Amino acid sequence: MFLDHILIATNDLDQSAEIMKDIGFELTAQGVHRDRGTANRLILFDGTYLELIGVNDLETVKSNRADFLQFLDRKQGLYMFALGDDDLQGQSSRLAGSEIITSDVKDSRRFNTDGTVAYEWEYLSVDPLDSPGSETFFIDHKSSFVDRYGSDLDRKHSNGIDHISAITLFVSNVNKSCEQWSKILGKQYSQTIYSADLEAQLYVYKTDNFDLEIATAVGPGVVSNHLEKFGDSIGILSLHSNDLGNTTKVLSKYKSIGQQDPMFEVYDGLIIRLDASDVRLCDLYPII
Repeated sequence: MFLDHILIATNDLDQSAEIMKDIGFELTAQGVHRDRGTANRLILFDGTYLELIGVNDLETVKSNRADFLQFLDRKQGLYMFALGDDDLQGQSSRLAGSEIITSDVKDSRRFNTDGTVAYEWEYLSVDPLDSPGSETFFIDHKSSFVDRYGSDLDRKHSNGIDHISAITLFVSNVNKSCEQWSKILGKQYSQTIYSADLEAQLYVYKTDNFDLEIATAVGPGVVSNHLEKFGDSIGILSLHSNDLGNTTKVLSKYKSIGQQDPMFEVYDGLIIRLDASDVRLCDLYPII
Protein backbone atom coordinates (compact mmCIF):
# COMPACT_ATOMS: atom_id res chain seq x y z
CA MET A 1 0.00 0.00 0.00
CA PHE A 2 1.36 3.39 -0.97
CA LEU A 3 0.27 6.90 -1.88
CA ASP A 4 -0.75 7.01 -5.54
CA HIS A 5 -2.02 10.56 -5.94
CA ILE A 6 -3.78 13.54 -4.35
CA LEU A 7 -6.74 15.28 -5.95
CA ILE A 8 -6.99 19.09 -5.92
CA ALA A 9 -10.46 20.35 -6.85
CA THR A 10 -10.88 23.55 -8.86
CA ASN A 11 -13.71 25.55 -10.40
CA ASP A 12 -11.49 26.61 -13.30
CA LEU A 13 -9.07 23.93 -14.49
CA ASP A 14 -7.38 26.11 -17.10
CA GLN A 15 -6.76 28.97 -14.67
CA SER A 16 -5.49 26.64 -11.94
CA ALA A 17 -3.13 24.97 -14.39
CA GLU A 18 -1.69 28.37 -15.36
CA ILE A 19 -1.17 29.29 -11.71
CA MET A 20 0.61 25.99 -11.05
CA LYS A 21 2.85 26.68 -14.05
CA ASP A 22 3.55 30.15 -12.64
CA ILE A 23 4.81 28.63 -9.39
CA GLY A 24 7.14 26.25 -11.19
CA PHE A 25 5.25 23.02 -11.90
CA GLU A 26 5.16 21.12 -15.17
CA LEU A 27 1.72 19.70 -16.06
CA THR A 28 0.49 16.99 -18.39
CA ALA A 29 -1.94 17.65 -21.22
CA GLN A 30 -5.61 17.63 -20.23
CA GLY A 31 -7.35 14.30 -19.79
CA VAL A 32 -11.07 13.54 -19.53
CA HIS A 33 -13.15 11.17 -17.38
CA ARG A 34 -16.13 10.66 -19.69
CA ASP A 35 -18.12 8.54 -17.25
CA ARG A 36 -17.77 11.14 -14.47
CA GLY A 37 -17.91 14.43 -16.33
CA THR A 38 -14.55 15.70 -15.06
CA ALA A 39 -11.27 16.72 -16.66
CA ASN A 40 -7.79 16.87 -15.18
CA ARG A 41 -4.17 17.99 -15.48
CA LEU A 42 -1.45 16.14 -13.59
CA ILE A 43 1.70 17.27 -11.77
CA LEU A 44 3.99 14.23 -11.87
CA PHE A 45 6.67 13.11 -9.46
CA ASP A 46 8.41 9.71 -9.42
CA GLY A 47 5.57 7.26 -8.82
CA THR A 48 3.05 9.79 -7.40
CA TYR A 49 1.26 12.85 -8.65
CA LEU A 50 -1.04 15.76 -7.87
CA GLU A 51 -4.24 15.80 -9.90
CA LEU A 52 -5.93 19.11 -10.66
CA ILE A 53 -9.54 18.15 -11.35
CA GLY A 54 -12.50 20.21 -12.52
CA VAL A 55 -15.92 19.93 -14.12
CA ASN A 56 -15.97 19.13 -17.83
CA ASP A 57 -19.62 18.07 -18.29
CA LEU A 58 -21.89 19.47 -15.59
CA GLU A 59 -24.86 17.19 -16.26
CA THR A 60 -22.69 14.07 -16.10
CA VAL A 61 -21.09 15.27 -12.86
CA LYS A 62 -24.53 15.90 -11.37
CA SER A 63 -25.54 12.31 -12.22
CA ASN A 64 -22.31 10.49 -11.37
CA ARG A 65 -20.22 12.63 -9.02
CA ALA A 66 -22.53 14.93 -7.08
CA ASP A 67 -20.20 14.81 -4.05
CA PHE A 68 -17.59 16.63 -6.14
CA LEU A 69 -19.97 19.55 -6.69
CA GLN A 70 -20.83 19.55 -2.98
CA PHE A 71 -17.13 19.89 -2.18
CA LEU A 72 -16.70 22.77 -4.64
CA ASP A 73 -19.66 24.52 -3.03
CA ARG A 74 -17.60 24.68 0.19
CA LYS A 75 -14.16 25.40 -1.20
CA GLN A 76 -11.55 24.60 -3.79
CA GLY A 77 -8.27 22.88 -2.98
CA LEU A 78 -7.13 19.65 -1.35
CA TYR A 79 -9.95 17.20 -2.00
CA MET A 80 -9.06 13.52 -1.44
CA PHE A 81 -6.29 11.01 -2.05
CA ALA A 82 -5.79 7.57 -3.58
CA LEU A 83 -3.83 4.64 -2.17
CA GLY A 84 -2.16 2.29 -4.61
CA ASP A 85 -2.51 -1.49 -4.29
CA ASP A 86 -2.41 -4.39 -6.75
CA ASP A 87 -4.93 -6.59 -4.90
CA LEU A 88 -8.18 -4.68 -4.63
CA GLN A 89 -10.27 -7.78 -3.96
CA GLY A 90 -7.94 -8.63 -1.10
CA GLN A 91 -8.26 -5.10 0.27
CA SER A 92 -12.04 -5.33 -0.03
CA SER A 93 -12.08 -8.52 2.05
CA ARG A 94 -9.66 -7.11 4.63
CA LEU A 95 -11.63 -3.89 5.05
CA ALA A 96 -14.93 -5.76 5.31
CA GLY A 97 -13.39 -7.78 8.13
CA SER A 98 -12.61 -4.50 9.90
CA GLU A 99 -16.17 -3.25 9.35
CA ILE A 100 -15.08 -0.62 6.82
CA ILE A 101 -17.71 -0.14 4.12
CA THR A 102 -16.46 -0.03 0.53
CA SER A 103 -17.85 -0.02 -2.99
CA ASP A 104 -17.41 -2.94 -5.34
CA VAL A 105 -14.22 -2.96 -7.39
CA LYS A 106 -14.95 -0.84 -10.47
CA ASP A 107 -13.26 -0.06 -13.79
CA SER A 108 -12.45 3.41 -15.10
CA ARG A 109 -10.31 5.08 -17.73
CA ARG A 110 -8.78 8.39 -18.74
CA PHE A 111 -9.36 9.67 -22.26
CA ASN A 112 -7.17 11.95 -24.29
CA THR A 113 -8.90 15.04 -25.67
CA ASP A 114 -9.05 13.38 -29.11
CA GLY A 115 -11.25 10.62 -27.67
CA THR A 116 -8.64 7.86 -27.53
CA VAL A 117 -8.12 5.91 -24.30
CA ALA A 118 -5.01 7.06 -22.45
CA TYR A 119 -5.02 4.31 -19.81
CA GLU A 120 -7.26 2.25 -17.54
CA TRP A 121 -7.47 1.32 -13.87
CA GLU A 122 -9.62 -0.36 -11.23
CA TYR A 123 -10.62 1.29 -7.97
CA LEU A 124 -12.24 0.51 -4.64
CA SER A 125 -13.86 3.43 -2.79
CA VAL A 126 -14.08 3.66 0.98
CA ASP A 127 -17.37 4.97 2.36
CA PRO A 128 -16.76 8.66 3.28
CA LEU A 129 -18.33 8.09 6.70
CA ASP A 130 -15.56 5.59 7.43
CA SER A 131 -12.64 7.88 6.49
CA PRO A 132 -12.77 11.02 8.68
CA GLY A 133 -10.89 13.99 7.28
CA SER A 134 -10.77 12.88 3.67
CA GLU A 135 -12.47 10.64 1.18
CA THR A 136 -10.10 7.95 -0.08
CA PHE A 137 -9.99 5.07 -2.50
CA PHE A 138 -7.65 2.26 -3.52
CA ILE A 139 -6.44 2.18 -7.12
CA ASP A 140 -4.77 -0.45 -9.31
CA HIS A 141 -3.43 0.92 -12.60
CA LYS A 142 -3.35 -1.44 -15.57
CA SER A 143 -0.10 -0.02 -16.93
CA SER A 144 3.15 1.18 -15.39
CA PHE A 145 3.87 4.76 -14.36
CA VAL A 146 6.40 5.17 -17.20
CA ASP A 147 4.01 3.63 -19.75
CA ARG A 148 1.33 6.10 -18.67
CA TYR A 149 3.40 9.24 -18.35
CA GLY A 150 6.70 8.81 -20.15
CA SER A 151 10.24 9.48 -19.01
CA ASP A 152 11.29 11.35 -15.89
CA LEU A 153 12.09 14.42 -18.01
CA ASP A 154 8.44 15.38 -17.60
CA ARG A 155 8.77 15.24 -13.82
CA LYS A 156 11.45 17.89 -13.32
CA HIS A 157 9.83 21.00 -11.85
CA SER A 158 11.63 24.33 -11.96
CA ASN A 159 10.52 25.14 -8.39
CA GLY A 160 12.65 22.26 -7.08
CA ILE A 161 9.78 20.21 -5.64
CA ASP A 162 10.40 16.53 -6.29
CA HIS A 163 7.99 14.44 -4.21
CA ILE A 164 5.07 14.35 -1.80
CA SER A 165 6.10 13.94 1.84
CA ALA A 166 2.87 13.93 3.84
CA ILE A 167 -0.82 14.69 4.03
CA THR A 168 -2.28 16.13 7.22
CA LEU A 169 -5.96 15.66 8.00
CA PHE A 170 -7.61 18.13 10.38
CA VAL A 171 -10.26 16.32 12.44
CA SER A 172 -12.55 17.12 15.34
CA ASN A 173 -12.73 13.61 16.86
CA VAL A 174 -9.19 12.30 16.87
CA ASN A 175 -9.91 9.02 18.68
CA LYS A 176 -12.56 7.96 16.18
CA SER A 177 -10.44 9.17 13.27
CA CYS A 178 -7.38 7.19 14.34
CA GLU A 179 -9.53 4.12 14.92
CA GLN A 180 -10.87 4.31 11.37
CA TRP A 181 -7.58 5.12 9.65
CA SER A 182 -5.83 2.31 11.55
CA LYS A 183 -8.37 -0.06 10.00
CA ILE A 184 -7.99 1.42 6.51
CA LEU A 185 -4.19 1.38 6.56
CA GLY A 186 -3.91 -1.89 8.45
CA LYS A 187 -1.54 -0.43 11.03
CA GLN A 188 -1.43 1.79 14.10
CA TYR A 189 0.06 5.27 14.16
CA SER A 190 3.75 5.14 15.01
CA GLN A 191 4.28 8.44 16.82
CA THR A 192 2.57 11.50 18.24
CA ILE A 193 3.91 15.02 17.85
CA TYR A 194 2.85 18.25 19.50
CA SER A 195 2.99 21.13 17.01
CA ALA A 196 3.20 24.55 18.64
CA ASP A 197 3.00 26.10 15.17
CA LEU A 198 -0.39 24.54 14.51
CA GLU A 199 -1.57 24.39 18.15
CA ALA A 200 -2.32 20.75 17.46
CA GLN A 201 -1.43 17.19 18.36
CA LEU A 202 -0.44 15.05 15.36
CA TYR A 203 -0.78 11.26 15.13
CA VAL A 204 1.56 9.98 12.40
CA TYR A 205 1.11 6.89 10.22
CA LYS A 206 4.17 5.96 8.16
CA THR A 207 3.56 4.14 4.87
CA ASP A 208 5.87 3.06 2.06
CA ASN A 209 6.19 6.49 0.47
CA PHE A 210 4.46 9.15 2.60
CA ASP A 211 3.24 10.01 6.09
CA LEU A 212 -0.43 10.40 6.92
CA GLU A 213 -0.87 12.78 9.84
CA ILE A 214 -4.09 13.11 11.83
CA ALA A 215 -4.21 16.52 13.53
CA THR A 216 -6.51 17.66 16.32
CA ALA A 217 -6.57 21.17 17.75
CA VAL A 218 -5.38 21.71 21.31
CA GLY A 219 -5.86 25.47 21.22
CA PRO A 220 -6.81 28.36 18.92
CA GLY A 221 -4.77 28.34 15.72
CA VAL A 222 -4.50 26.99 12.17
CA VAL A 223 -6.29 23.69 12.85
CA SER A 224 -9.12 25.09 14.95
CA ASN A 225 -9.74 27.90 12.45
CA HIS A 226 -9.81 25.44 9.55
CA LEU A 227 -12.22 23.09 11.35
CA GLU A 228 -14.54 25.96 12.20
CA LYS A 229 -14.66 27.08 8.58
CA PHE A 230 -14.59 23.78 6.66
CA GLY A 231 -15.05 20.91 9.10
CA ASP A 232 -12.99 17.72 8.91
CA SER A 233 -10.85 17.81 5.75
CA ILE A 234 -7.31 17.75 4.40
CA GLY A 235 -5.49 20.68 5.94
CA ILE A 236 -1.87 20.36 4.83
CA LEU A 237 0.00 18.99 1.84
CA SER A 238 3.73 18.55 2.51
CA LEU A 239 6.03 18.58 -0.51
CA HIS A 240 9.78 17.89 -0.59
CA SER A 241 12.11 20.32 -2.33
CA ASN A 242 15.64 19.63 -3.54
CA ASP A 243 16.29 23.38 -3.67
CA LEU A 244 14.37 25.09 -0.88
CA GLY A 245 15.83 28.51 -1.57
CA ASN A 246 14.62 28.42 -5.16
CA THR A 247 11.26 26.97 -4.13
CA THR A 248 10.72 29.79 -1.64
CA LYS A 249 11.76 32.38 -4.23
CA VAL A 250 9.33 31.05 -6.82
CA LEU A 251 6.46 30.90 -4.35
CA SER A 252 7.21 34.35 -2.95
CA LYS A 253 5.14 36.04 -5.68
CA TYR A 254 2.10 34.95 -3.64
CA LYS A 255 3.42 36.39 -0.39
CA SER A 256 0.89 38.57 1.39
CA ILE A 257 1.29 41.38 3.89
CA GLY A 258 0.47 40.16 7.35
CA GLN A 259 1.75 38.71 10.56
CA GLN A 260 4.75 36.45 10.08
CA ASP A 261 5.55 33.50 12.31
CA PRO A 262 9.22 32.44 12.62
CA MET A 263 8.26 28.92 11.45
CA PHE A 264 6.00 30.09 8.64
CA GLU A 265 5.95 32.26 5.56
CA VAL A 266 2.42 33.29 4.68
CA TYR A 267 1.40 33.50 1.03
CA ASP A 268 -2.03 34.84 0.18
CA GLY A 269 -3.83 32.42 2.47
CA LEU A 270 -1.30 29.62 2.05
CA ILE A 271 0.99 28.64 4.86
CA ILE A 272 4.40 27.53 3.67
CA ARG A 273 6.39 25.88 6.40
CA LEU A 274 10.15 26.06 5.96
CA ASP A 275 10.99 22.80 7.70
CA ALA A 276 14.30 21.28 6.60
CA SER A 277 13.60 20.63 2.89
CA ASP A 278 9.83 20.27 3.14
CA VAL A 279 7.32 22.85 1.98
CA ARG A 280 3.99 22.52 3.75
CA LEU A 281 1.04 23.97 1.86
CA CYS A 282 -2.16 24.68 3.77
CA ASP A 283 -5.46 25.39 2.06
CA LEU A 284 -4.58 25.61 -1.63
CA TYR A 285 -7.96 27.13 -2.47
CA PRO A 286 -6.88 30.81 -2.26
CA ILE A 287 -4.61 30.53 -5.31
CA ILE A 288 -6.32 27.96 -7.50
